Amino acid sequence: MFIKSTQRKTIDFLFSDSTKQSFVTELAALSNKFKSIFNIVNTMLDSNQELKDTYETFLKEYIITNDRYNCFLKYYPKLFKLIQDTYDTLNLGKDLTVKVNNEYDLNINFEETSCLYKVSIRTRFFLICYLSDYSVDQIGQKEIQKLICREMIDLGILDKLYRIINSIVLNTFPTKSGRKIWDLLSASTGYTADSYAIKLLSSVIYKALPSLKANENPIAYMISIAKNEVDWLLRTKLGVKFVNSEINIVTITEPNNHIEEHEIYYRTIVKEYFEPIANKYPELTNSLSKYNTFNTVANVCNPLINKIFGINSNHLLLENISIVNIFCYDFLTRFDPSKTELINFLLLIPISSRTYDNRVLPENYKEKIMNLVTYKELNKIFKHLSPSNIKKILIDSVTKLYGYTYITKDNVEVTIDWSRFIEQYIGFIYSISSGKYDEFIKIVKTEILQNRKDAA
Repeated sequence: MFIKSTQRKTIDFLFSDSTKQSFVTELAALSNKFKSIFNIVNTMLDSNQELKDTYETFLKEYIITNDRYNCFLKYYPKLFKLIQDTYDTLNLGKDLTVKVNNEYDLNINFEETSCLYKVSIRTRFFLICYLSDYSVDQIGQKEIQKLICREMIDLGILDKLYRIINSIVLNTFPTKSGRKIWDLLSASTGYTADSYAIKLLSSVIYKALPSLKANENPIAYMISIAKNEVDWLLRTKLGVKFVNSEINIVTITEPNNHIEEHEIYYRTIVKEYFEPIANKYPELTNSLSKYNTFNTVANVCNPLINKIFGINSNHLLLENISIVNIFCYDFLTRFDPSKTELINFLLLIPISSRTYDNRVLPENYKEKIMNLVTYKELNKIFKHLSPSNIKKILIDSVTKLYGYTYITKDNVEVTIDWSRFIEQYIGFIYSISSGKYDEFIKIVKTEILQNRKDAA
């Protein structure tokens, strides 16, 4: 059964043999809405012993395997059937509340709402596969979502939801002027009504679908989530005014409070800089783009990206996130070539998590990190953090990196010298935060401006 963890953004599963497994979630809502999401899962597991046994067998294998996607493929047909049988036996849809009005073309009827709620229940059993630290890769996540939502897709419910959300986007705060406002926003920010509607649909499926309640009109709930996100976007992220997009990048070193300008900044100038990087290293771009390098981007590249551009890499509108690896590789090769272990690491491909026992960072590496934090006096730089928090953050980051095996673009497994890597990694963080890289960052920003002038 699932139990709420005392750790933030963490849920636990307690097996019948009294062993426990923790899952760190990517959405705080999964722990904040724990009862709404997981109480019904626990009820179903308690009422069907075969479902409980099969699900626990799946989880135990999924946790330790190096091929989680195929583990899902192995178990999902039987689990889907058992979940459906239990749903029917418990009559979980008996309280469904649906307001049907056939006057509207986009009305979702009772049958479609019932399908949506069944998919919601099914989703909760597999959230760990795409919203936790045990997620499959991005391609696998999309395929799992397709299988979970198959009936929604086949019945046209997903398409109908998209059209409903698109109509919300086109007829919303602040002007009620429909597509015109989004045409203007597109010209200055990169947002379009259609692209944002697709993004919003994805957000609603991820955030709202797992927590639907039968007695609270599931459709109305999903629409309310969509409206709230659009309202928040237009009020706080884009604002209601238009500003000059000619921002002086040389003077920007940290995120600022001018959110409208900041949006324009990262959606225009930043994106334009990464295209030359891809062109500079075409072979690396082609080889790395086939793989998911998010782990190294999030734990190695993000500090540098944030220092230069004032944003997190998640905000970069890049189809190929591995370009961020190549960007950091280029930066270190040019300006700090002594960090060879770190430079080489940026071109490696994280292919799978290690076994459970090997995902724990050895104590000698933890001790090395703590000693380097003290030696570098990082607490004098990160004054808003206590020394213990600084050490914990860096240990967590290295642990996430350590939890993968790495191969070259030629599919050759590489042995990482983790001791040397940690030295260079902490040195890299120190150089970014202490200002040691400031002159190099100024050069990069000047190059961005020059690229823009040359392209104009």
